[in-house]
Amino acid sequence: MSDITIPVLSETEPQSAGGERRRRTGGRGGDRSRTGVAGKYRNLVNRLTKTELLDPAALDDMHEASLTILEEIGMDIMLPEARAIMKAHGADVTEGSDRVRFDRGLIMDMIASAPREFQMFARNPERNVKMGGNNLVLRPDRLGSLRRRSRRRPTRRQPGRLPQAGQACPVL
Repeated sequence: MSDITIPVLSETEPQSAGGERRRRTGGRGGDRSRTGVAGKYRNLVNRLTKTELLDPAALDDMHEASLTILEEIGMDIMLPEARAIMKAHGADVTEGSDRVRFDRGLIMDMIASAPREFQMFARNPERNVKMGGNNLVLRPDRLGSLRRRSRRRPTRRQPGRLPQAGQACPVL
């Protein structure tokens, strides 16, 4: 005979003093009363040294190649208002086309004027997020399914997709 025992109903399901079974807590109603741990991790700062994936020469080559693409080929900008703003700031906008080309000097001036860090403001000030610098920002991968609050697992039709980051990490 084995040492395995089968639990009796009284051992597995809680009962109230009157002998009737209590309802389990949790679900959607239980989520409202739960206190989150995300507040502790709201604005994480990376204090470790950054890992250099490319040596400086390779990084410079990549930067020069991207400037060449923006200068010679350009980008297709579909919104007419955006093309007008870019033209006002010195970009070469081809009339009758969506194509916009950028001068190297213009790109370097825009990069120099960009702030190293900035803050994204939420309706609730406790949920403001600092971007850039050494700040770490964690975000869920699939926002659409998080809006539905679904917690389904990936199916065979979705190979390689991870479960929602929102349910995998309480920080989010």
